[in-house]
Formats: sequence, C-alpha cells, structure tokens
Amino acid sequence: MADTITINATDRTPGKGISGKLRRAKQVPAVVYGPKLDSTPITIQQNDAIKYTGHGYDNAIFTVSGGKVGTINVLVKSVDRHPTTHLPTHIDFYAPDMTKTVRVEVEVKFEGKPAGAQDGGVLSIAHREIEIECLPNEIPDHFSVDVSSLELNGAIHVSDIPMPENFKVMSSMEMTLCTCAVVAEEKEADPAAEGAVEGAAPAEGAEKKD
Repeated sequence: MADTITINATDRTPGKGISGKLRRAKQVPAVVYGPKLDSTPITIQQNDAIKYTGHGYDNAIFTVSGGKVGTINVLVKSVDRHPTTHLPTHIDFYAPDMTKTVRVEVEVKFEGKPAGAQDGGVLSIAHREIEIECLPNEIPDHFSVDVSSLELNGAIHVSDIPMPENFKVMSSMEMTLCTCAVVAEEKEADPAAEGAVEGAAPAEGAEKKD
C-alpha cells in the first residue's frame, strides 16, 4: 500500500445556507462517521475533494486531520456531485475500525490480448469489480487479470483469480469477468423482401386508399 495521504479538515457548523457559502469559498462540506465516531460535520478544500474522489483513489485509506475529529483514518463512502459541473458538493467519509474487516468492491484491470483473437475472437468484459472483505489497510488498489491465455469461446471467472488467504471473496466464484468469442454480424435487410411487404395487397375488407 502507498503512503497514507493526509486531508486537512476544519470543523463545520451545520445550517441552512452554510453549504452554499462554503462552496463559493472553494470548500466542500463533508461528514465523518464510524463505529467509534459519531457523525461529525467537517469542511475540506475543494482541490482535495476533486483530486481524492477521482479515479485512482478508489478504496484508498486517507488520514483526515483537524478539528474535532483529530487525526483519523477514513475511506470515501459516497460523493454527491453537481448535476452540471460534476464537482463534488458533499462527501461522506467512513472511519473504519482498523482492526476489523470491511467490504469493498475492487476494480479489475484486464491486461494482454486473448489468444482467441487469432481465431477472430473479441474480448468482452462482463464485470469490472470483485467484492471482497479484508482489513482496511490491506485493501488492494486493483486486481490484475492476464487474458493472454484466454482461448476462443473461453471465459475467466472470479474463481480463476488468485486471492491472498486473508481476503474473503464476497462475489460469486462463478461470476464471469470476461469472455472471448466471435461477434455475430448483423444481417442486412433484404430490399426485395421489404418491397414485397410494402407492395402487399390490402387484407380482404380493408378500405383501399387512392
């Protein structure tokens, strides 16, 4: 695991209109809670909120420092975003008990080119995440899946992925992660057949139009 990133925080007083003022000041309201911490409102800098809720920081353990929360390890639980700008408008931080396991969904990264591609096969991704249970400081950044040995009409399942003994897999072991198969070509419509349908005689009793 990489070194833990520290996010500086300040206390926040909940109230109507406060959140809007914070956002105009380039700050983002947030809340921290966990099994050993009551829900505590805080504020963090917008730059930190944008950076650390982006791709590449999924399931990362951060240290939130400042105000009533003191210094505490957290995971990003959820992020509210502006419907137009997609900037974070509120963040829920979860402060886990670092001695107890948590459930997380870990990204799967597919590497290589399937062997079946030589026979016209195309790699199709079915699932991009695997749910596991482990200690917070043991959460992996991702799982790497090498597809280079995947033959035509073959598949890779969760059960094919080596897992450390300290990981409990919560996803179904039979869940398909990817396949290699020939993509069926769509048949073009027959113009003659379409013309026959368009020129078909009206049904008996139907009114004939001029």
